Amino acid sequence: MTRAYLLYLFGASLFPGRGSTVHLSYLPALRDLRTTSRFDWGGAALGTAYLFLGDSSRTEQSTAGYWLIWELWAYEVLKMYPPQCKHHDLSTLPRAMIWSKENMGTKEGRGSLNAYRLYLDDLRASQVDWNPWRVVRPEPEYLARSRAVTASRVLLESAFGWQWYLGDRVTSQSLGHLEFQVPGPLPPQASHTGDYTLAKLERFTRPDTELTRYLRPERDYAVYQQDHLAGSLGVGARRKVQDQARGAAEQRRAAAEKQKGGEGRVKYRTQYNGETIDN
Repeated sequence: MTRAYLLYLFGASLFPGRGSTVHLSYLPALRDLRTTSRFDWGGAALGTAYLFLGDSSRTEQSTAGYWLIWELWAYEVLKMYPPQCKHHDLSTLPRAMIWSKENMGTKEGRGSLNAYRLYLDDLRASQVDWNPWRVVRPEPEYLARSRAVTASRVLLESAFGWQWYLGDRVTSQSLGHLEFQVPGPLPPQASHTGDYTLAKLERFTRPDTELTRYLRPERDYAVYQQDHLAGSLGVGARRKVQDQARGAAEQRRAAAEKQKGGEGRVKYRTQYNGETIDN
């Protein structure tokens, strides 16, 4: 019964795919329940979530894996429309217990997908809580140990494949830097981890806490942000659409003024990225 329950937990919560199935590669880990706790279940769940999130960002498929982690992360770190929390002890662990159904109140700003996109577009670093764990006192030993892993590059393994966690891309959290840093290049064959040999796998999974050696302090972060982040995130495309919308609105206004011999009336207004465009 214990093995059956754990298998159900894997398929329904920690490692769910896009179908109602459970990957059979987890069965050997349940053969001897005395050793089950020695496996890195958290890393496997995170690796699975990374893999499906990567797929969803490039295709129209829905995400899978432990999707709840993204919702809780948005509440805790990004402060993006969190519900009212009725839990009195914010140092409770596991952290997700704070946001259990019975502890959740009315959700703020429950809106459309557009509202969430606009929130992310306008998000500033000063709004982000880079250390939501500071309220956990005294700090548990396993949480203190996890800081060394956070400040590393780690190859996470799950039944669906291997995925990299790159601590040098989140230095505000991993190293506590106040200023953003330019991260190093991706690990070799980052998108083809299934081709790793055993020697590469052993080398890449060896703990490496010298994260600072991956950073590129000689490069300016503003330049890196413009050259490497803005384009991939579609920032330039959004600005182009915004400029086109503003130009079209001005043309319609000018045509209306010319037709009526005076100032045309504004039919409606559109909010885009916090700016008002008259139409």
